Amino acid sequence: MNTTKKQSRMTRQKRVIMAEMEKACDHPDADTVYLRVKSKLPKVSLATIYRNLEDMAGKGKLLKLTGTTQKTRFDGRTDTHYHFHCVQCGRVEDTSVPPLKELSEYVAREVDREIWWHRLDFFGFCSSCRKTKQSVQGEV
Repeated sequence: MNTTKKQSRMTRQKRVIMAEMEKACDHPDADTVYLRVKSKLPKVSLATIYRNLEDMAGKGKLLKLTGTTQKTRFDGRTDTHYHFHCVQCGRVEDTSVPPLKELSEYVAREVDREIWWHRLDFFGFCSSCRKTKQSVQGEV
């Protein structure tokens, strides 16, 4: 009986997807990744992009972000860092705030668990939407 586990091969598609994710700073959704990869691999399907993004996220090679929009976004940065989500335009940005080790230590003590890492997301208006909101409020 063959008991070997199915190995995930590093296909050309996976390499191109990973390269796109490593250079992306905008936390793209699968459709955006598809358009970027399709310019390099014209025969790639959207289903292949979805399947590979989910697989890479499941293996910890990407972060899978859910937030204010219905579309799942992905992040090529897998180190612990914080995100800001704009509730109006849907923009997702990395913050410059360094991860707070003390937060993990506090939560670990409070819930009596071992914390390896944490994720923290902030929600509100980005600077562009905030300016638009203020100008509209000023007209009323």
